[in-house]
Amino acid sequence: MFLAEAIASVATTTLTAAESAPMMPPLAWIGFVVFVLVAMVVDLGLYQKRGTGLTTKAALTWVGIWACLAMVFNAGVWWKLGLPKAQEFFGGYLLEMSLSVDNLFVFVLVFSHFKTPRAEQHRVLVWGIVGAMVLRAIMIVAGVAIVRRFEMVMLLFAAILLWSGIKLLRNEDDEESDPSNGLIVRMARRVLPVVDGYRGHAFFVLEEGKRKATLLFLVLVVIEFSDVLFAVDSIPAIFGITQDPFIVFTSNVFAILGLRSLFFVIEAAIQRLKYLKTGLAFILCFIGVKMILPFAHEALHHYGHDFDLPLLDEKWKMPIWLSLSVIVFTLGFSAGLSLWTTRRGAPGAVDLSRSASGRMPVAGEPEVHGSSTRTAVLPDPPATAPPVTPPATATTPPTEQPPS
Repeated sequence: MFLAEAIASVATTTLTAAESAPMMPPLAWIGFVVFVLVAMVVDLGLYQKRGTGLTTKAALTWVGIWACLAMVFNAGVWWKLGLPKAQEFFGGYLLEMSLSVDNLFVFVLVFSHFKTPRAEQHRVLVWGIVGAMVLRAIMIVAGVAIVRRFEMVMLLFAAILLWSGIKLLRNEDDEESDPSNGLIVRMARRVLPVVDGYRGHAFFVLEEGKRKATLLFLVLVVIEFSDVLFAVDSIPAIFGITQDPFIVFTSNVFAILGLRSLFFVIEAAIQRLKYLKTGLAFILCFIGVKMILPFAHEALHHYGHDFDLPLLDEKWKMPIWLSLSVIVFTLGFSAGLSLWTTRRGAPGAVDLSRSASGRMPVAGEPEVHGSSTRTAVLPDPPATAPPVTPPATATTPPTEQPPS
């Protein structure tokens, strides 16, 4: 029942988005909706068959599969709509994937705080993706309508991106906060009766004659709420790349579909991506400045000041290839620098274990490797050897001389 309602919600919101994109035929939207629904069914089917979380190797494989599917779709966009739209899709997809990384850091924190079993993290992520697509579709439709009617709202979006980038650059995150004491958790506990602990993979259980939510459902609520907060950044950011609702929505959906697999990759390498947040902060600020430049040109032109800027057109609009180049270079440089400075043997590098979580195991703590679980056993510290006493030098007794 829940799956049917979720599929109906995705289909309804996506077809509603089609109404604001007259340049795309309804068949294109319907075909994309069918593809998304098939992908969701396959993903859920594989999860139910496997019943465990993804290993890092399997997660990397699925990240590659989703990326290849996105590029195949982009080739279709190029063939049908031309190179500029294909560049917009690729730029939007890359931007949304990169901004999702910061969201995944929060997911790792939430799962760690609530001690969510690894086998159930995948279930939360899958249903979180369903909710994220519905919420993103609603926000995109509303955003496109607002931007088309009130163009000046782009300045507000630019201010949001600049503020978010500066906040991220200053490392003002919520890693020290307690997710269980957040506003959304308190509201959920006030509205819904919540049982203590997990009940397998169930979101709701019947106990004491009442239908109660499990802790797993509470984790799902926190994940969905965090995605809404991050959409406040990502949706304005992609409007800085393109305002075509079809390109905005499809690039968002492809990025979200790969989010679940990307989580298990980020989880394994979270301690090594030390400079990635700095790169994301720069990208947010860059997109914000890009959105402000046309308005700055219009204001200067109003007061009789006209001059050209290198690489920009006469209205100071940045070409898509330049935006794409900056995004690709920033991501590559920040990720490469992170991996280089944390490589094995580098000064100050963190020695990562081969655990699935990508962090040093604690003695006695269950450590998950694929579908098997074992207890991490750390070697005892070397005992201090007692001081070695040098052997006494053997003294040869003097030979008695015979009496003469």
